[in-house]
Amino acid sequence: MKKTGRRMLSLLAALAAAVLAGAAVFASPAGEKEITIGLGQLAPGGKVSLGARHLPAGTICLPALSWEGGASLWAVCSTRDGERLEYPILKDGPSAGAFVIEEAGDYTVAVRNCSLSSAKNLTGKLTFPQQAPPADPAPSAPSLVLQGVQVYHPAAGEGGYSYLHEVVTNHTGKRIAAYECGMLAFDQNGAPLSLDWFSLDSDYEPSYDYLYDWGGSGPAPGETDNEPGGWTLDIRGDDPEAKKVAYALYCYKSITFEDGSVWKNPDYQSWLTAWRGKRAEVQALQSYYPHIETIG
Repeated sequence: MKKTGRRMLSLLAALAAAVLAGAAVFASPAGEKEITIGLGQLAPGGKVSLGARHLPAGTICLPALSWEGGASLWAVCSTRDGERLEYPILKDGPSAGAFVIEEAGDYTVAVRNCSLSSAKNLTGKLTFPQQAPPADPAPSAPSLVLQGVQVYHPAAGEGGYSYLHEVVTNHTGKRIAAYECGMLAFDQNGAPLSLDWFSLDSDYEPSYDYLYDWGGSGPAPGETDNEPGGWTLDIRGDDPEAKKVAYALYCYKSITFEDGSVWKNPDYQSWLTAWRGKRAEVQALQSYYPHIETIG
């Protein structure tokens, strides 16, 4: 089930408390400009708060972190209103997951482990330059980039449901009006999971894949869609497989643009054949994103 929320360009957020082992967080003398992190271990579902700071509009956040293990880490900025928007951090990627503060304000910055695996020996820093870093080269062809899919499981005692949250950047040159997206799920060891994907329908049979058909006002050219919420899993609470999800792979089958043109992915069926219902190497799952769909 798709849990919708209003689309925002500003960074929003509030996160639940988390389990943290052996943590040490050091604020650099630059204060607003840089946070250095040294952690013994960030447990599954754990969060480390990096403190509150005022961030002017246009501030760039650049995560540069490395860690051991297959954990999925996301950077978070929180407002006092209790809303959130989260961004994926790629391991050992000095410019991975950079995001922009669109609205000036007082934010609490945090890093959260949104996976079922621990992040060990987490080190690195988050920097906050007041202007954008040199831009990556423009894609040589129109493309849609899946930056990452966060698998969120509520911590013990925390309300809510497990869900999948995607981050997508539109480099197609056109606004997206609709799409079909295939979804697959795997456990922390790479075993495929057969899920009750559409859990409001009691007649739905569990499957290794689900094709999500979405329509609405999608991201404009050059825009990153990082809408709060995501695809809700196990809303009835009777699917034990949903609690095992550690990795989710997305791939677009078709994209419809506002001008009425339609792109159909010629590689979708081969993607489905390669991944659906098959055990995957954990390293392959960890390196799947960013996943780029070139729009020919």
